[in-house]
Amino acid sequence: MNINTYDEMNSHPQSVNFFATLLLRDALLSNLLQTDYHGIAYWAGKELARQFPLDTIEELKQFFQTAGLGDLDISRQSSTEQIWLLKGPLVRQRLDLNRQADFNLETGFLAQQLENQVGAIAEGSYVIKNHSRRVVINILTDLDHPLNVDNPSEEVARRDTFLKKANDQAQQQAEADLPSESTSFTSPIQQTQPVDQNFLNNSTSPTFQSQAASSSHTASTSMPHSEVATESITNSLLAFQFDNEADFQSNSTH
Repeated sequence: MNINTYDEMNSHPQSVNFFATLLLRDALLSNLLQTDYHGIAYWAGKELARQFPLDTIEELKQFFQTAGLGDLDISRQSSTEQIWLLKGPLVRQRLDLNRQADFNLETGFLAQQLENQVGAIAEGSYVIKNHSRRVVINILTDLDHPLNVDNPSEEVARRDTFLKKANDQAQQQAEADLPSESTSFTSPIQQTQPVDQNFLNNSTSPTFQSQAASSSHTASTSMPHSEVATESITNSLLAFQFDNEADFQSNSTH
């Protein structure tokens, strides 16, 4: 699948099936991949961005809607940073069922899109604003560190250093931004295992996972997915109901 396939499918818009998205991402994949889910989701987002390169903010917003990822808006941007807001019915539904729903797929996708455009390292992290049921995605880049595919080891070392910087800045934002809201913060971890050379030739994306952090006000702790949490999410999905019968019929026919 590539950008041409997306253009073709986009010419025949369909309704988004909320239940299918929730079932796949918050029940099946999280249960199947366990603690690897967060890192794989981030890598998958970056890989999707390589398959579907987009040039403008409007194209990104349209892609998110078409893919059923939520409503995307740019909050602010500079030469080194982009702040995105992700919200909408699907995001609210996911956070209602699971306050620590994973948004590394979206974060990796946006990070790689920026990396494609500027030709420099770009990584990101996200903050869940539980009160308003939206997600703040922080993407950082450094034009002083262009991609170096000729030296994969140096590339990984640069990314590790850059990820720590992105982590620190995102945490500061989580503590300073919207202090009246309950906040769950997700941060990258450093690469701790030997790097496979073939993997580096295809992708230099890092491994991510969620970890707990608090805002300066009331914060909800972001815990790793456990069997108890997975069972709770699964039970919530089994009890999932569409707002009305018309919604079900609309989604069933597509």
